[in-house]
Amino acid sequence: MPSIHVEHWGAGPPVLLVHGSVTGGAMTWDAQRPLAQHWHLVVVDRRGYFPNPPAEV
Repeated sequence: MPSIHVEHWGAGPPVLLVHGSVTGGAMTWDAQRPLAQHWHLVVVDRRGYFPNPPAEV
């Protein structure tokens, strides 16, 4: 299975953030970045969103 792009922000208990269908992870969750002071935010870019390859049909 191909890997997907994941960003890690901060440290602490993990919180998984998965974006919707309009923009990628970093842009969608940018307003939540200050939470990284207390949490380990795991920001996933879904397949088909840059920098991941296109989703296969």
